[in-house]
Amino acid sequence: KEHLRSIATPSRIKSIIRLVQGRRSRKTEEHDMLLTEVATLLYNSTKLPQSLTALTQLPAAIDTLCMLAKSGPAIAQKDAVKALYTLCTFEEMKRTMVRKGLVESLC
Repeated sequence: KEHLRSIATPSRIKSIIRLVQGRRSRKTEEHDMLLTEVATLLYNSTKLPQSLTALTQLPAAIDTLCMLAKSGPAIAQKDAVKALYTLCTFEEMKRTMVRKGLVESLC
């Protein structure tokens, strides 16, 4: 858990999200592994208060999780959906997901 805390800082989360957003079009085994690792990291970040707060303040985090939930590899989809469910416990995040039309796809 200590290792996760060192990785799941707000600035590192932003860097990881930018990395994923820049690599969306590449479909390789390596790319799928990266998406899976990012989804797992973001899901695990929802378990840490400081990281959870950072995720709720980053619109790009929601966009990335939506992309992973809709078109990532199966394991990435699973972790992305779990992260989105956790974020839905925050009223503002719930409204954001409703505006993006994501709630229907999660149900």
